[in-house]
Amino acid sequence: MFSSRFPRFVAFFLTFSLVKSCVTEVNGNDGLVCVDPCTMGETSFLNTGEPVCLTVAASGEICPRESIAFDDEQNPRCVLNNDGEPCQTNHIFYPQEGPKCLPIGTPDCLSVTFFQGEPQCMKCDESHVFFNDEGVPDCFMIDDDSCKSVSFFEGNPLCMPCDIEFVYFDSESKPMCLEKNAVDCQTVSFFEGDPMCMDCSEDHVYFGKDMKPVCMEIGTDDCLTVAYFEEDPMCLPCEREHLFYMKNTMPICLPVGEDPDCVSVVYYNEDPMCVACEAGSVKFDDLGMPSC
Repeated sequence: MFSSRFPRFVAFFLTFSLVKSCVTEVNGNDGLVCVDPCTMGETSFLNTGEPVCLTVAASGEICPRESIAFDDEQNPRCVLNNDGEPCQTNHIFYPQEGPKCLPIGTPDCLSVTFFQGEPQCMKCDESHVFFNDEGVPDCFMIDDDSCKSVSFFEGNPLCMPCDIEFVYFDSESKPMCLEKNAVDCQTVSFFEGDPMCMDCSEDHVYFGKDMKPVCMEIGTDDCLTVAYFEEDPMCLPCEREHLFYMKNTMPICLPVGEDPDCVSVVYYNEDPMCVACEAGSVKFDDLGMPSC
């Protein structure tokens, strides 16, 4: 009991101060719930609909909205980084155990990829991450002399010591490097499914009956044109307008128009032959022999 001399308003003040005040109250399942120090806009809700105020354990500060994620049961969680600070939104990932902050940008986590649905930190840029046939990610340090590009064999990535433009695949789909140059690998052709370097430009490559590519030195005096005999290419020392075929299909050159004895070309027994007059002046005997 207070003394009669103790002021009544002082007693009232003491009694009132013992009652805990609440700045923000939000409707819960069983009535109003105090969510201090959160405001209404900073309040989160459990999957039961009950309001809660999420704070950072170490500092007691309100968890930023961008650092709040939901677990599998749709309950909000304040996601923190390894230093106990709120996680940036683009660093939050969702492994099976729930939202997690990955330290993107650190040497151990330059990028993030997924394996069997789980996020994994990678020690390389995203452009250097490749997956094997089981979906396991791995880093390939492209730009290194031994790894200028990455190709695949039987579903697995392989480092290649050449740029991707020089990677070719053999008949077993295994990648190999053939670096073009101005000497012995001006172009790349294929034989029986395998790539091979050619020491000539692409427009000088011809294929024989076995489909093996060969280089023909077109443009030289001995090879002004290329024709085929028995399905194999052969060089001829004349332009195409001087090219004729024997009845056995062998190509030959006749100097028609360039030699007085070869004003025109006619056929005898299905073989071409030169005559010293215009074709309209040619006469044939009973055996088919032409004459001027």
